[in-house]
Amino acid sequence: MTSGHFNPTFVAAGHEHHGQAQDQYEIGDLSHKHGKLAQSQGTDEATYVDTTASIIYDPAPGSKGNTWIVGRSIVLHKADGSNWACANIGSGGIGATITFPEEAGKPSGSIQLFQASAADSTALTVDVSGLEAGNKWHVHVDPVPASGQCSSLATGGHFDPAGANYSSGEVSPPPSIRPSPNTLTLALIQALVLYPSIPWSYF
Repeated sequence: MTSGHFNPTFVAAGHEHHGQAQDQYEIGDLSHKHGKLAQSQGTDEATYVDTTASIIYDPAPGSKGNTWIVGRSIVLHKADGSNWACANIGSGGIGATITFPEEAGKPSGSIQLFQASAADSTALTVDVSGLEAGNKWHVHVDPVPASGQCSSLATGGHFDPAGANYSSGEVSPPPSIRPSPNTLTLALIQALVLYPSIPWSYF
């Protein structure tokens, strides 16, 4: 189960076009922050700069790192909006790679994330082929299950744990901006590795 869209800052969903300031969208709404993938061809090879998504954990309330996207998934949608392919966002740190394996009828390739520090923006370098024209892409709340299913029931909705205005067909996000229960252990382990001085009482 990947649950709902990642939206820890309670941004109201509804913008139909990208181009607004990135903090006007859900953190997990990559489509509206950066545009749809492969607008006119079957391959997307580009680097996007994301000012709100973080792969480095930071315990400070209100910081980007307090709502990091590690331990969740990225879902690629077909042109009709249905879930198509998905892959997990791996270990936290300054770099992370999301790999979409070759599978008949689905896009394949990778998305590499790089963030020099918790205060910096995150660079997303996309190299994915086999796309349709105009594919949406989002960070979803839950990781891809062992079955590999990418449906909304499997990966949930867009990552936005503060609770955006969701349509009736979407899964509500966790009630807290802290890591959701299913990723809390991962968050704790990686946070202690990256920030050994973090007091246990924070968690």
